[in-house]
Amino acid sequence: MASSTFFKKQNEKKRMKLVWMVTFGVVLHIWSHAQTPGWENYAESKSVLSLADDGDYLWVGTTGGLIKLDKKTGEKIFYNKSIIGFPDNYIKTITVDFNDIIWIGTEKGGMGRFDGTMWTTYNTSNSALPNNNVTSIKIDSMGNRWFATWGGGLAKYAETGWKIYSSTNSTMPNNNLVCMVIEKETNNIWVVPNKVGVCFYSPRYGWSTDILRGFDYNNDINVLALGVKNDIWVSTYGSISRFNASDMNDHGTFVCPLYTQINAIAVDDENNKWVGTKGLGLAVFDGTSWITYDMSNSGLPGNDISSIIIDKQGNKWIGTYDGGLVKFDGDQWVRYNTSTSGLPPSRINCFSMDNNGGKWIGTWGGGVVVYDNGKWTVSDSTNSILSNNVTAITADRNGNIWVGLYGTGVGVWNGSEWSIYNIANSGLSSNNVTSLQSDSEGNMWIGTWGGGLIKYNGSEWNVYLTTNSHISDNYIYSLTIDRRDTLWIGTWGSGMMKFDGTTWSVYNTDNSNIPYDIVTTIAIDANEIKWVGTNGKGLAMFDGNSWKSFTSDNSKLPSNIIKAIACDTLNNIWIGMMNGGLAKYIPTSDEWRSFKLENSGLLSNDVYSLMLDNSGKVWCGTQSGISILTPDTETSIESNEFTLTKNSYFLYQNYPNPFNPSTTISYQLPKVGHVTLKIYDVLGNEVKTLVNEMKEPGKYTATFDALSLASGLYIYQIKANDYIATKKMLLLK
Repeated sequence: MASSTFFKKQNEKKRMKLVWMVTFGVVLHIWSHAQTPGWENYAESKSVLSLADDGDYLWVGTTGGLIKLDKKTGEKIFYNKSIIGFPDNYIKTITVDFNDIIWIGTEKGGMGRFDGTMWTTYNTSNSALPNNNVTSIKIDSMGNRWFATWGGGLAKYAETGWKIYSSTNSTMPNNNLVCMVIEKETNNIWVVPNKVGVCFYSPRYGWSTDILRGFDYNNDINVLALGVKNDIWVSTYGSISRFNASDMNDHGTFVCPLYTQINAIAVDDENNKWVGTKGLGLAVFDGTSWITYDMSNSGLPGNDISSIIIDKQGNKWIGTYDGGLVKFDGDQWVRYNTSTSGLPPSRINCFSMDNNGGKWIGTWGGGVVVYDNGKWTVSDSTNSILSNNVTAITADRNGNIWVGLYGTGVGVWNGSEWSIYNIANSGLSSNNVTSLQSDSEGNMWIGTWGGGLIKYNGSEWNVYLTTNSHISDNYIYSLTIDRRDTLWIGTWGSGMMKFDGTTWSVYNTDNSNIPYDIVTTIAIDANEIKWVGTNGKGLAMFDGNSWKSFTSDNSKLPSNIIKAIACDTLNNIWIGMMNGGLAKYIPTSDEWRSFKLENSGLLSNDVYSLMLDNSGKVWCGTQSGISILTPDTETSIESNEFTLTKNSYFLYQNYPNPFNPSTTISYQLPKVGHVTLKIYDVLGNEVKTLVNEMKEPGKYTATFDALSLASGLYIYQIKANDYIATKKMLLLK
């Protein structure tokens, strides 16, 4: 539609008062999904960071991976760190080159290249890329790839190799590059170093700075966009500015009615400027007048706009930090789910693996999910005979998958279809199933809530109740089988039982040193030691004769409410807790390591289930999704398992985090040099300088007192010689 027609039509719609929408909750959501080395997260994500269009597909970069979205059907394909060659899940920029090769830039993992079949990673360890934080990727008309980085300057990659432009060999004042654009006809490159305006590179004339003479850009630029003809659009706080690349005297500034930080600009074929803001929604400028959209007067799913692209059909694709993705065709708003996995937004209750390495995931409210080679398959009440509340999953010796369902019995998958056992069609004594275990003879043992213990051998059902056996409780919470096929049973109120098929043994607070009679989970290590989790009295170790208890009072166990335990091949004990995150206990050295939302990549401090896969990764089922830890790259401010050498720079995560009102920041220096350590707010304003002096090699700490500051997300950055590192922290008052 014509520009004037479009604006007339839109102005006829009801205009509503704009409301400031940047809340602490939005900031927390963005922060909590940042990736930490060693961790992979699968969860519902609403934070879209970048967009690219290749014609048939929209490529969506999020805080949790990459989505390939079919624009016609809405079908999605997910890509993340579980795929070999994929660099990192936090995707800041996407570009499609002339050969339909997808290039992605990430916050910590460098770049990824996808040819439709295989991913290839370029980072500082395997290429000349100067920094792994890639902020922008552009392709010039000659096919050269240009990569702007935060901390390493600008890199050019051509068939002949790499060339790096930095503050040492060009007129760029610093190496922290925010964004760039490339003119289509001249291949001139416009690049924005942080807080110092615009730099210009001409393949013919070289570098120049301060090229916008007489142009008021206030050094506060974070967006560049190409307009019609030779126009280049620049964002400043609360306004957009235009200048003619061929005539620097031809320029103008236009104040946006949404007066806040501008995150995105896109120019359509009719020269309308689509402006995405931080927290106040979307504004459209036709050169004369403005139209504004927010969640109150449109179909925008969020007011914090991160990215905008316009496809060949004129559709506007708008990514938000707080509401996912939406398409606007001028009349209708169509929202797209940007979850980077097939997981429903439910608590993860249990895990199991099948004979082919497929991961079976039980959720509370979302049914069963199978993850196999990047593919997610959900079975729930909408597409199967299963109900949605899953309590246990296990595989029998024939490869059948058994699923415990709370309220509807047991589901069994034979490889092609589901069947159900319940009190109406089987010998089950209760439909409230809590736990499942299969022994070496093929018997399935079923724990129930109120219906005791059940043994099913494929034809007969044997029910063990307090009225017909020596079982101590009909409320079974957990089951584990040792290598002798002895069953270990955790109850809700009567301690732990052992049953070898003939004899029952009971361990409770009256006859043993078990710390509590509510036993939530039991795991057995390679030495046949039983590790017993309780619902409030911590962890216990039982060697068959004596007991040893671990609580938050006598050890470094973070929480006394234990939900899951797993033992790895080195006999390390992994513990999932309510409000305690994940802990690793190394019995040989009596050493504890703690992983929480505040100091690692863990999604939530409520960990309900654990699984160790064939590669040694630790799968953590949480209230918010799945977090996967690769132990070789564990990082935790409490554990410091990330090994540093004397020749390493390193900026540690602050501790505590979140904090109130003070926190400690540590850093390591391998050689003498001038060091600055500064604090910034989320808008990039400097809040405080903690360090600004020469330092000898060594490890140092600095205290940040935020007593006078408001709650929210803050950034701290260290600069030492050529080393630059940035981390985030959260002030909660």
